[in-house]
Amino acid sequence: MTRYQHGWPNLCHMTEEILSHCLAHIDSGIETVINFGVFCGETDYRSAKKFPSVSFIGVDREAATKKLNDAAYTLKNLSFVQADIMNFLPVVAERKGVKLLFHARTATLLYPNLLLKIYKSCATAGIQYIALYENFSLSRSTFLLHDFDSFPAQSVPYAETMFIHNYRQFLEETGYEMIEFKKLPYADLIWHHNPEVLADSHISLVARLK
Repeated sequence: MTRYQHGWPNLCHMTEEILSHCLAHIDSGIETVINFGVFCGETDYRSAKKFPSVSFIGVDREAATKKLNDAAYTLKNLSFVQADIMNFLPVVAERKGVKLLFHARTATLLYPNLLLKIYKSCATAGIQYIALYENFSLSRSTFLLHDFDSFPAQSVPYAETMFIHNYRQFLEETGYEMIEFKKLPYADLIWHHNPEVLADSHISLVARLK
């Protein structure tokens, strides 16, 4: 299926687009990209081929994810790590150069306090940029729309065990400033004829350590 027919190829496309934008236009001096919650490494592989001077590290807690990615994708500037991100960030602190942490459809599964701790650890590790692609706006639990300036709490329920977080607030609290923000429609919903949730969207956000 194409990115207009299903969410997974759309996620792959958007991830590659956002990473390419960060590396080519936000800061061409970025030397390390950490993909937190990497899942399938297809996007990381494509990005690593496009930017051979940048080191890409895919981090996931599951051993099977690392095993499958190692078997499928091999490049000198691409590696996969099985680790809890909180345990891996101190290792990242030892790496020199400009670093970026990226997450897509990962923070939505995290409790607010954990996400806040991760961002604080990123600042401590000297990670200069955080970029993300996450769900936003419409809560499928309450059918209310939210924006950064009208959040009723730190986070609100999205659906089942997922959250919509006030990413701007979290980042500012941990020493980052938002330098780019875009709302992006979730094309998959249009194809599945769900008019009641057409207001649903995702966001692309880039923040820089102050």
